Amino acid sequence: MAILHWAESRIEDAEREAIAAVAALETLPPGSKLALAYGALSRLRATTLDATEAVALGERAISLASRHHAQQVLVGALITVGVTRHAEGEEGGREQLEQALALASAHGFSTLVARATFDLGVGFSQQYRYASAIPYYEARIAYSAEHDFDHSRLYATSWLAHAHYFLGHWDDATRLAASVLDSADVPPITRFTALYVRGMIRVRRGDPDSAPYLDEALTHALGSGSLARLGPIRAARAEAAWMNGDFARSVSEARAAYDLATDRRQRWYLGELAYWRWRGADLAPPTPPVAEPFALQITGDWLAAASAWDALGCPYEASRARADAPEEKPLRQALVAFERLEAGPAIARTRRRLRKIGAHSVPRGPRPSTRTNLAQLTRREVEIVTLIADDRSNQEIADRLFLSPRTVENHVAAILSKLGVAARADAARDAERLGLSPQTK
Repeated sequence: MAILHWAESRIEDAEREAIAAVAALETLPPGSKLALAYGALSRLRATTLDATEAVALGERAISLASRHHAQQVLVGALITVGVTRHAEGEEGGREQLEQALALASAHGFSTLVARATFDLGVGFSQQYRYASAIPYYEARIAYSAEHDFDHSRLYATSWLAHAHYFLGHWDDATRLAASVLDSADVPPITRFTALYVRGMIRVRRGDPDSAPYLDEALTHALGSGSLARLGPIRAARAEAAWMNGDFARSVSEARAAYDLATDRRQRWYLGELAYWRWRGADLAPPTPPVAEPFALQITGDWLAAASAWDALGCPYEASRARADAPEEKPLRQALVAFERLEAGPAIARTRRRLRKIGAHSVPRGPRPSTRTNLAQLTRREVEIVTLIADDRSNQEIADRLFLSPRTVENHVAAILSKLGVAARADAARDAERLGLSPQTK
């Protein structure tokens, strides 16, 4: 019952059932069932980012499961403790996850193979190391598709969209999020992440109608009571309000999850919320312990903050740090990056800042967006159809653009559909007609 409630983001109900299970089983001689109950409660504490309790309960489950040879329970608990420690940057956590994956594979525990693979990615995502997370999400998607685990596949797809969003692959992220939101019977925990991604890309590009996505995501987050949901969505809504010039509301949104992040000592969630309080002149340095890139920017070291974000591969955040510079060169670097992302509001702010410091020949903007070409191809699809016109195979395109062959296949299918053609040769001809062939681009 606890796990079913968790899937529906009813964390309070899940906690009640899990605590009741532990209380009932602790009156009996300890065995594998108590290990299972400890493991379930540990997993719930991990999802609410109560790392101390998650590890303590998980280690009890591991100890009991080992003594009673309950291999499936043991693997589940190893995954929970491992991902909790991995998310904190502890190398031992990753090793525990790899141990769990090996055990799950050896025993044929297919759902636990999918979970361990996925949580290796989650641990990297929680450290903003999204490029390292992507192969694990793609592996879980492939494994889930092979075993007909539809919900598992969609859950991993939503997190893959999340990773691409932070890496600046916004067209890919939008497509992946849409594939989740357009599916039937998507659980709230899966829908939340896709809504967040879709809403935030619209916010950062200045597209209309971001509010419905962020509003629905907040509803799911409030039902969960989890910092893993409340932290990101409150920060997202703070950013949206700040972009609209509503600084009081921005601060209010950031404050709404700030104390919870402080209590959980989650430095990345705390860092993002602290950043928006600082932007709204509601928080002066020094702040409580927060993740380094946010701390650097809050203390005024925009250069070090930008370098830290560059190292993590987060182009929007790096450019946002450079946009605080009082000098022309970093401001122009930020402008170029924002234009590549088509981040309209940030482009406008950076141009205004350049003019304010007296920069000359501030560019009016890039050539018309590829999103408005006749075929409505995304930026990534334009890159791929151009390579198709250059007679490149899917594998060559994947190698050139650092994508998986499966991702390229999906893009090619989308391109053919948008162009209304059935073959790559027809797509190549249309690319030339649209001015996208290598000779004319």
